[in-house]
Amino acid sequence: MSDITTQNVDDYAVAFGRQVKQLRPGLLLAAMRYTADGAEAEDAVQETLLRCWAARSRLDHIDHLPQFAMQTLHNYCIDLVRQKRQSVGPHDANAQSADRPDTAMMMREAEEWMAQCIDRLPAGMRTAIMMKGVDGLTYEQMAACLGTTEAAVRAKVAKARKKLYLLYSQRQ
Repeated sequence: MSDITTQNVDDYAVAFGRQVKQLRPGLLLAAMRYTADGAEAEDAVQETLLRCWAARSRLDHIDHLPQFAMQTLHNYCIDLVRQKRQSVGPHDANAQSADRPDTAMMMREAEEWMAQCIDRLPAGMRTAIMMKGVDGLTYEQMAACLGTTEAAVRAKVAKARKKLYLLYSQRQ
């Protein structure tokens, strides 16, 4: 996309619009899982799409938009969650273990280690595991968002889980 002519920009804008129509429901569903608030989820999707449009010159092809959009949404929503946590202050992730500080600390450490392991996954695997595990999308929804087949998505999730297990088990 480095040599963008007026015609190419118009064609890209049309293709982008088509992709957005297909992606929007999945993005909104994923955003709702993070925010649990319709207006906030809508804002997250809008911000994601704006960022995708702004980053269009970095995308090799319009077919890479679904994965890029899902990763962008994930990053944006994680930032929102972190900002909320910081504004509320530190709290126990598991209220039932409030009377057992050792258990709560071990749970936080395990969660932090898992987050680090997820961050170490290759981008495609990280996106797949987040879409499935965090966003709760079905394989069909994931395939539509990523522009691939359900079989390919299942294989990517299986590989991501295997890699994640290996990374997590390396904890010392």
